[in-house]
Amino acid sequence: MRAARMKELGYEGKVPHVDKENYGTFSIAINSLYPTSVHHGMFESIVKVLGSDQQVSEVWDDIVDYKILGCYAQTEIGHGSDVQGLETEAIYDEATEEFIINSPSVKAYKFWPGDLGKMANHAVVFAKMIIKGEAYGIHAFFFRIRDSESHTPLKGIEIGDIGPKYGYPYKDNGYMAFSEFRVPRSAILSRYVSVSKDGMIELKGDPRIGYATMLWIRVQLLFFGWQVKFSNIAQCVRYTLKRKQFKSLPGTDIERPIFDYQATQDKIVSAICYSYANLTISHFCMDTFYKMEEKVKNEDFSMMNDLHVLISSLKAYCMDYDMTTLYNLRELQGGHGYLYLANIPGWIDAWSPNVTLEGDGYVLFQQTSRKLMKKLKSV
Repeated sequence: MRAARMKELGYEGKVPHVDKENYGTFSIAINSLYPTSVHHGMFESIVKVLGSDQQVSEVWDDIVDYKILGCYAQTEIGHGSDVQGLETEAIYDEATEEFIINSPSVKAYKFWPGDLGKMANHAVVFAKMIIKGEAYGIHAFFFRIRDSESHTPLKGIEIGDIGPKYGYPYKDNGYMAFSEFRVPRSAILSRYVSVSKDGMIELKGDPRIGYATMLWIRVQLLFFGWQVKFSNIAQCVRYTLKRKQFKSLPGTDIERPIFDYQATQDKIVSAICYSYANLTISHFCMDTFYKMEEKVKNEDFSMMNDLHVLISSLKAYCMDYDMTTLYNLRELQGGHGYLYLANIPGWIDAWSPNVTLEGDGYVLFQQTSRKLMKKLKSV
């Protein structure tokens, strides 16, 4: 229902196209993660970054109009953060100029992609490209996965919803397996890699460009975080001003708003200060990412390493502290805050996966520490 309503609003012209900067605002408006958040936040980005100008121009209008609803199919049952360990295969058939997409084992099943379980009709699938028996690393392939009329999975593809989760209850995270599924040679997103008819591969640019999309997703998490916190802070302030406990003066019937207590103010003011810091740094990261993106278009990757360290460390810290902040705000609302009707428990459920997805916090802290130590040694 949320997805249908937001789509309807878009077609009625009441809201602008939900792009990678503003979908978080709409998520706040409907008190839930925006139903097509992966389509906007990841699928659109990867098509733009890795697709050639021709590929993007051919599909962009359909993506904007939701005729193409996409998902980002990278993570598998067996591997997630270890991208080079992905097992899905894309074997080139020179005779037909097609890639044969296969899931050679259960571990190779795509698992967790949001918007896949029910909505997506296209996917960007990351697979190991194999040409003439030789593996050429992990590359991104763009193709249709469901029939345009019936919306059933195409022959050679098995798709399903992975079922209930601790967080993201409204997100249709799914799984996908391939069996001799054929896609045209043009399915490979070809801004930085292309394959000729006779199977000759040409690499263009720096392979690190693929990390730019992951960085952008982390920037979005930072940007969305302050919006979630401010929304819940506003509710908490209203509640603590209205909720009264204990008489303020002996012998009177005047009760004291719980906002007046120092312990309450300490938690609320701390949350406000942190959220403003989150707002400032997320805007800085977004602006810096755009600058890096322009440089990358000219094959200048000089900003990528430092920006990767900054964003990765912030993602790890902020996602962890976001959860602490949301828990504090819930506790300030007493027993009422424990009700799903109060809204904040739903956001705690929805936000909790962010500690793990797009880089486990503990691992990111280790990576950041290692890179900072290398920087220190080079001084």
